Amino acid sequence: MNDRNRKVQSYFHRSAEDWDRLYHKTSLSGFYFNKVFRKALYKRAELALQEILSQGAHSVLDVGCGSGVNSVLFANNGIQRVLGIDYASGMIKIAARDLPEHLKDNVAYQEADFLTWETRESFDCVVALGIFDYLDNPLPFLEKMKALASKSVAFSVPGSGNLRQIVRTVRYRFKRCPLFFYSKQKLENLLTGDGSTHVIQNIGSSGYLGILHLYE
Repeated sequence: MNDRNRKVQSYFHRSAEDWDRLYHKTSLSGFYFNKVFRKALYKRAELALQEILSQGAHSVLDVGCGSGVNSVLFANNGIQRVLGIDYASGMIKIAARDLPEHLKDNVAYQEADFLTWETRESFDCVVALGIFDYLDNPLPFLEKMKALASKSVAFSVPGSGNLRQIVRTVRYRFKRCPLFFYSKQKLENLLTGDGSTHVIQNIGSSGYLGILHLYE
């Protein structure tokens, strides 16, 4: 793991509880603020879920699962096997703590660095939401996602050339956490090359959801 990745890992470990609160009604005003001004958190998960369900998926790998909110969302919508992995131990502790009792046979979590993680298991769909923001070299990450998926992969990227990019860049500089942004063309270039069918979904000023269909 390089120094840049260690900074990202450290940031998410120490701020795990803060990130988890974005999804919950810890205060009514804060919850609705997030629904309005951080709506991409919810929209990208909804779009990824639509993709998963459209593929008739039975298994999903949730890369960078954080506190497990999206893993639970997928399982609550009928996915029989969801594995969430994250390299921030603080996130995994929250995910395991908050896993609903009725999903304990369907959802599991592992603390792992995705690029060095080894598994013999394959999954119908592999998703990574809010992860490519922090990757200086996204291609190896995407290639590993594809290698573990039989039907499709889906991942979100933050958009470039807007006010949100400036605000996030300044804010994260103080947190010592690097960020990387994408134009639509940059995402197109990343998705093109191996003949797979791809789709780009717009999630407003927050960026895009990239989807690769691997079986066509």
